[in-house]
Amino acid sequence: MGAVPACTCEPKTSRVSDVCKKCGGMVFPLTGATDARVCVGAHVEKTGGDYRYEGFVVADFVKASGQRRLVVENADGMLFIFNPSQLRLKEQP
Repeated sequence: MGAVPACTCEPKTSRVSDVCKKCGGMVFPLTGATDARVCVGAHVEKTGGDYRYEGFVVADFVKASGQRRLVVENADGMLFIFNPSQLRLKEQP
């Protein structure tokens, strides 16, 4: 999978879910830092649990219940749906 072009996520407001000024996508807070935010194209990893998962955010959506979810695609092309609180930005080496 080719990397989705990353965005630097510049929220237009300070609400929990904002619209990015650069890419127009939704921006979400993540685990690990209260100011960490992500939108489509961000390189993320799952936090906690007994398995690792990392990849790029390729989509976001809202469930009928109103809860936001992010779709993350790994290097093998496998898609996994996460609650934004389960993810953090992947640190670059």
